[in-house]
Amino acid sequence: MAQEGMSRGKCPYLVEKKIVFCGVGREMYIPSPFQLYEYCRDDSHSKCPFYLVNDKVVRIYSNRERHH
Repeated sequence: MAQEGMSRGKCPYLVEKKIVFCGVGREMYIPSPFQLYEYCRDDSHSKCPFYLVNDKVVRIYSNRERHH
């Protein structure tokens, strides 16, 4: 039962927008607005900590595959 004075329906503070996520790892990661602005939207992505770690892991894995 709704409390008196409370409206029914979705929360007025809920903002429904598209979700932007990063596929750099095995799990979905949702970048912060800062990360989107600083790294994701242009060629600054090479400075992103997640990109740097993933790029290094991919290069190591690729090198291992070539040597086996």
